Amino acid sequence: MTPAETWMAIEAAIWQDERQGRRDAILAWRTAALNRMKRMPSLKNYLAQNTPQQVKVLRGDELEQRQAEFRHMSTAVQEAAPALHARLAALQKRNANRKKK
Repeated sequence: MTPAETWMAIEAAIWQDERQGRRDAILAWRTAALNRMKRMPSLKNYLAQNTPQQVKVLRGDELEQRQAEFRHMSTAVQEAAPALHARLAALQKRNANRKKK
């Protein structure tokens, strides 16, 4: 792995861990809320209320437009990445120096 790929893998792992933590907190909150209810809702109704909406399938011109937008954004991110990594390294160095004081 290159340093950039390693960095991306670390960021992805951090993001995944934060997402799992939020999901665990939501699960704990829902469990506590259901425990306080006097009457349990039916599972069918509960799942219907907590199911994501259908995803719209894109076709034709709209699909091509979205793909072009995605390619444009991907290129912009790739071009900005070196500057962002340099800025992040500078901030990390500054924070490390502050902790030493």
